[in-house]
Amino acid sequence: MRATFMKVLPFLVGLATCLVCGRDAHTASPEAPAPFAIVVAANSPLTNISIYDLKHLYMGELVTGPDGKRLIPLNQSAQSVDRLAFDAAVLGMTADQGAAYWIDRRIRGQSGSPRAVDSSDLAQRIVARFDGAMTYVRLSAVRPDVKILRVDGNLPTDPDYRVR
Repeated sequence: MRATFMKVLPFLVGLATCLVCGRDAHTASPEAPAPFAIVVAANSPLTNISIYDLKHLYMGELVTGPDGKRLIPLNQSAQSVDRLAFDAAVLGMTADQGAAYWIDRRIRGQSGSPRAVDSSDLAQRIVARFDGAMTYVRLSAVRPDVKILRVDGNLPTDPDYRVR
């Protein structure tokens, strides 16, 4: 039952967006979802991150910035639409696969999942104040006190940007 729900969730989100925005469901483009921006503090020396490092960072592995300091990922809440989309796009995991992954890591005595916060606004306020912290937000929600990173040299507005 849950697997079926997870398969239709993107459709339901798209339909809800169409209803709220007043767009025709046939004109909504599920192939081109709104990109995520990966953000850090405005004064961070980090300007680019590889998709490889981004994936490994959000999978609980140690990733450092150009200054040698550990990067600290912040997640959105486990059942948020953006978290589910980010996990699918970057980690290649569904919610169930992600839960199993973190349980397995905990059983093996490895690090736990990135800290989750309740909103993208709160995540950005934290990132803006803590050196090395990083999070993802929809491009339209980026605050002025954070900096957008390039991912593999691409910005969220570039056609080759992979974090959608």
